[in-house]
Amino acid sequence: MELSAELQRLAVLRREREIALDEIAATTQIGIPCLEALEQGVLDQLPGGLDRPSYIRQYAQIVDPYMGGARLVRLVALAASSCQAESSGVDLVWSRWFRQAARA
Repeated sequence: MELSAELQRLAVLRREREIALDEIAATTQIGIPCLEALEQGVLDQLPGGLDRPSYIRQYAQIVDPYMGGARLVRLVALAASSCQAESSGVDLVWSRWFRQAARA
């Protein structure tokens, strides 16, 4: 699973299900510019640390509530890995946990 491909799949699914970005923004408190960047795969416009994986997890759970647990964990692990370079030591612990959970 590649992160950008999965985010594009979710963006297409959101449009098919006619879920507006402002609905997701109201539910998650994630700004529309961040949601647009997420859908376009421009992750450097999202906050780093644990916010990035959290944003992706919340978005995925709304757009595809039937996404399997293991698939969701892998998606969040990919997101955590994408921000690992800018992470603090605490964030690295979470990144390791996500990677281990994704292998399970």
